[in-house]
Amino acid sequence: MTRSSPGLVRIWAFLAVLFLTPGLDAQTAADPSSNGTSGKASPKLSSSTPYTARVAVNEAKLAEARTTLSTIKNNDLLATTLEGYAVSLPAHDAVTLFREYIPRLVDNKKIDLASLGGTLALMLGRYDDGAYIFRQIAQENPESGLKAARAYLAAGDIEEAKVVLELLQEQPAEPLFQENKNLLLAWLYIFEGNGESAFVILRDMGFSTQGLDKNKALGRSPSPLPEEDSVEKEALFMLWILASTYDIGTFSNPSTGYEVSALEALLKSRYPQSVETAMIQRGIMPTPGAWLLSGVFPFRELGIESSASLSQPGAGAGTPGQAVSTPKGSSGESSSKLQVGWFSKKDNANNLGASLRKSGFTVSVEEQRAQDGQARWAVIVNAEKDWTTTQAKLKDLGYESYLLP
Repeated sequence: MTRSSPGLVRIWAFLAVLFLTPGLDAQTAADPSSNGTSGKASPKLSSSTPYTARVAVNEAKLAEARTTLSTIKNNDLLATTLEGYAVSLPAHDAVTLFREYIPRLVDNKKIDLASLGGTLALMLGRYDDGAYIFRQIAQENPESGLKAARAYLAAGDIEEAKVVLELLQEQPAEPLFQENKNLLLAWLYIFEGNGESAFVILRDMGFSTQGLDKNKALGRSPSPLPEEDSVEKEALFMLWILASTYDIGTFSNPSTGYEVSALEALLKSRYPQSVETAMIQRGIMPTPGAWLLSGVFPFRELGIESSASLSQPGAGAGTPGQAVSTPKGSSGESSSKLQVGWFSKKDNANNLGASLRKSGFTVSVEEQRAQDGQARWAVIVNAEKDWTTTQAKLKDLGYESYLLP
């Protein structure tokens, strides 16, 4: 049910072009006109172009893209042209196009571009859009249905998450798929404040202090596959959250063996260098919305690090080293934060922070942990009430950023 490694690499390569290519707003070699469609070259932009001029040019490019795409009937040509425009437009406009035109696609073209568009939307903090895009391929690719449900929960839309999960009830009960669905049901109960129901689901999955026996019972190897490992780790961490938040001894269902100390010991033993263990050791309790998206992004296992443009993909979805809250909508609130960089060297993070402060931004440099437990430093900018305004100012100076949940 999971995407192949080449599929993950293709998603990362696409997003790397969107976020890391210098002069992102300039028309690139991926200009859709090269696909045989008519269209004039758009004006080139640079970091010195005034913000209002950039907005006008990008609005014109988006209108041009819509005009061209609306006339294309051939599925392959539509998919190729849509991807070309997505690379040449700013990331937020690319998400808009994905949302509008992915429903018109069919077959693998639809699945591939929905995977790209949904992931990009979540990286930009547009959880509703990401959920909608992933939902378009829930029947063809049930794993994307799980991602849609996660994104709806991260957006605080419990009812839509329930609808998607109901749509997935008819899918084949493959053990790993069923376990991932159970995780989402447990999250749903946590969002509704029903800790005991969430506890029962997680307990019945068998991930307790008998973790190794669970693998044996399911016929897994002593060293489970990464996907299986991830499910167990998330289930144990959720159990730890419940044991730390509720008095599980008062539950009507047996809770022996699920005490905080037992779960901490198992997580530290099984996953000594994980983000979960690091958070436990530092006494950090994440909000559910923040942690949900850590199960969506496919990049954590790739070990990719970037500098001042795009920080660690997926770091905004449960960023290690800080307690975060889920934004209520795409417009953001006064407490919104944008991540601009993620570094393995503290000096590099401090240098970027100093440069941004000189430009008038309120900046903090926060120590975090990578998936392997190594220290990293995130450069965080406190956003204005409308976080998109701050993001636009950063972009005007040549910095890409994304909203932290």
